This record gives sequence, C-alpha cells and structure tokens, in this order.
Amino acid sequence: MAAPRYTNVFQPYANCGHAIVIAVSGGSDSMALLDLYREASIENPHLPRPFVVTVDHGLRNGFASEAAVVETYCQFHQLPWSLARWEGEKPKTGIMAAARLARYRLLAKAAEACGTRTILTGHTLDDQLETLAMRAERGKASPIESDVLFERRACISRPLLSTPRAELRAHLAKNQIAFADDPSNFDLRFERARLRDIGVTATPLPVMQQNPRDLVEQAAAFLKCTVRLQGDGIYILRPETRNTQAEIFGLRYLAATLGGFEYPASVSVGKRLAALLDKGPNGAAFTAQRCRFERVSDGVRVFGEARHQERQLLNGKIAPFDTFCAQSLVPLANAFAEILGTERFILPERAAI
Repeated sequence: MAAPRYTNVFQPYANCGHAIVIAVSGGSDSMALLDLYREASIENPHLPRPFVVTVDHGLRNGFASEAAVVETYCQFHQLPWSLARWEGEKPKTGIMAAARLARYRLLAKAAEACGTRTILTGHTLDDQLETLAMRAERGKASPIESDVLFERRACISRPLLSTPRAELRAHLAKNQIAFADDPSNFDLRFERARLRDIGVTATPLPVMQQNPRDLVEQAAAFLKCTVRLQGDGIYILRPETRNTQAEIFGLRYLAATLGGFEYPASVSVGKRLAALLDKGPNGAAFTAQRCRFERVSDGVRVFGEARHQERQLLNGKIAPFDTFCAQSLVPLANAFAEILGTERFILPERAAI
C-alpha cells in the first residue's frame, strides 16, 4: 500500500471528476507516479480512474521498448493505456520546445476524450532545481508551479514536485517495477542533461515561492483600472493612488502582452514604465518589448515600435498566459481577459486549488 504521505498527496484529486489522465513515458519519475497513484486509489476509492497516456514524439527509433514498459504495467494492473503519436514533419530548430508543446496538446486531447481536464505528470524536486538553475542563467527566478492551465483547456498537475527523484527510484526498486531511461537525459547537447551531469541537484538552490497572491491581485486591479483601449490608441492611465511594487509587476506582464512575448518583461523595463507613468515631461518616451511608451498628459500612450508597426497591439492574444498559465497568475491573466473581452482562464475545481 502507498505510504500515508502519498495517499495525502493524491487526496485533492478526489474532487476532479470521474477520470484523470496520467502521462507516463516509461521513465522512473512517471512510472513511480503511476504506481503510487494506483496504490493510493486502492486506499481511497474516491480517486478518479486513471487513464494512462504515453506520447511518442517520433524522434527516436528505440522508443517502442520504453512504451512497452508502460503497456506491460498497465496490462498487469488492468489499467486503460493508449499511445499518442506526434505526427507530421518536425521542426529543424527548437525541437525540445516544439516537442513539449506537442506532448501537452496530445495529452489535452486525450483528456478531452476521457471526459476530464486534469493531467498528472511526474515532475520531481530534481526537475524543479534544474529549472531554477536554468532560469537563473536567464535572469529569472520563477519556479515550476504544481498546477498550470494549458491553452485554457486542461490542467497540468505535478503532485510529486517536492519529492526527490532518488526517493521515487527507491520505491521502484523496492517494488521491483521496471522503468526505462530516456537517452536524451544523458545527451549533453541539451541544457538539462548538462546540469544533471554536473550534479546541480546536489547544490543548494533556493526554491522560490510562487507569486504572492496579494501582489498578483493588486497588479490585476491596477491593470483593470488603468489600461484603456481608446479610439486610436492604447493608454495606461495614471492611477490616483500608487502601489509601486504591484505596478511594476503588472506593467512587466502588460509590456510582454503588448509585445507578444511569453515571459514578462525585465524588472528594469517595469521600473522605467512605472517611472514614466509617475513623472516627466509630455513626449518623454522609450522603446522596449517591440513597443514605444510615450508620456501624455494623463498617463502613457503605447505605440508599436517603428520596425514592428505591422503588429496589432492587444489583438486578443495574451502571450504570457495563452499557452501556459500558472495557478498563481490566474487573477492577472483574467485582468487581461477582462480588458480584451476574451475568454476567462479557469482551472478545474480541485480541493487543492
């Protein structure tokens, strides 16, 4: 039987409907996730029935043996299993990012077919630390969050995000459960493999907290009160009361949305924009994120940068959130949805949310 710790880990999913999709590649993390969930569901009959999905990206000839590990396990335990294939021509560059997007789209499609919006993946504490290290190299410090809305249609949930990989492998060894090692995990052409090679998870790294709820909600309120689509332009009106930290946070995501970027603008861009909103002569301006921000009498007007004027600003796309929206950022995403009059971002109901 599952240890009480894992029974508690899966308890929140008892409220997410009659089915759940578990993404299982055949690797140690996802095989441990599947076995621990299966054990927990024996103890808690209210946990929804798992539908196991393995994604074949069509990138490696040896993948069939890895998929067979999952299929054999599911046949033995009488669990429904399906193989989803990424069909069509593959891109020549950015293959890892494209494969990740294709994987989640296939999983979301499988979830829809099963009548659920919840997908469990086997991300671990090791993945968290590796991601933090990679993002730190790019000047970012945001962690992986346990729940992320994908394309506004499915929730990617990571129940083992605080569990070390070694603990999961110990569970597999103790219970004699087979798993496969993806060769790309050891391919030093990939950044994550290089981090594993130098043992980044053995280096103490601060696990950053998710975005504070108050800050996100204040930033959302700021944007809803100040961003206006007026006639021929986009304006950021000067607020009557100032909350610099929330303003900077919100303005970073506004700049990213205006420019069509998936990640928020830098803190320095947010500070410059807040300062321009606060003081300075009319006509003062700077360019960033494919935009020109110009001070006017009641705030800041936004134009497309000269070389990007063919882009329509705020065209209904909310680039930082449309593909992946972390749970903590849902209020901010919905502020943009309200401003643009688009569909709201809604995570599936769960006890943990």
